[in-house]
Amino acid sequence: MLQYLEQKAAASELFLEILRVQEDFALNRIEFPPSTRELLELTRALMTGLPRFELQVISRQPGQPVYVNGFLIGRTPFARRMVSGEYEVVVGEGERRSFSRDASLHSDLVLEFDLDREAGFHPERGPCFEAVASPEATVARGAALANALGA
Repeated sequence: MLQYLEQKAAASELFLEILRVQEDFALNRIEFPPSTRELLELTRALMTGLPRFELQVISRQPGQPVYVNGFLIGRTPFARRMVSGEYEVVVGEGERRSFSRDASLHSDLVLEFDLDREAGFHPERGPCFEAVASPEATVARGAALANALGA
């Protein structure tokens, strides 16, 4: 019995992580038993009392996909009241994506992204920039990146 309760608590925690980002998440009635669907709905009901704050995501290039905790949740400009907590936000996709931002949502928060600056830098490749037409453009990107990183 204790093992079942521990699994139920772990499942509820996983559901909470999903519902924080995708509140309309639903389980397929054919693939999941009633007990699992009931646990999801119980977790959803518990969320109603949690504090919420507005997360705004703005990019200089409107219409960019917004990912929160790995889930596609909209396009820029984006605004939604979300449950208080810690989130990871990325704008764009594929080779043209932003740096990951850790968002501590304990009050209203605005995150600004500039894909022209961020997409040219690929951390997985080391400290290199995408090739550009001129040395001046490379220096300008480096200065913009330093400014964006607060250096």
